[in-house]
Amino acid sequence: MLGYDISWAGFNVIEVMSSAKFTHKRIGYLAASQCFHADLEMLMLTTNMIRKDLSSQNQYEAGVALSALSCFVSPDIARDLANDIMTLVCVKKYRGNSIIIFECISY
Repeated sequence: MLGYDISWAGFNVIEVMSSAKFTHKRIGYLAASQCFHADLEMLMLTTNMIRKDLSSQNQYEAGVALSALSCFVSPDIARDLANDIMTLVCVKKYRGNSIIIFECISY
């Protein structure tokens, strides 16, 4: 965020990402996509939450999780969530975002 270190707010971002309200969840994932990077140790805390959102029946929750994941995916998270992302590749409405994530993983 404009070059300032906001690593101190990581736990708060994760807390907002795990909210039950979609509007809060969307803001949390937006903040995570802007602030988190692949080397952040705190990302391992988000793996199960992202898995839950990827398997959600709500297409918007799965979409926002996929979009944010493409910004901060790491090899460890990619390995843990590969099966969940592969199931979304089979669903036509998520295919584009899922393929983008696999492109990010390969780099």
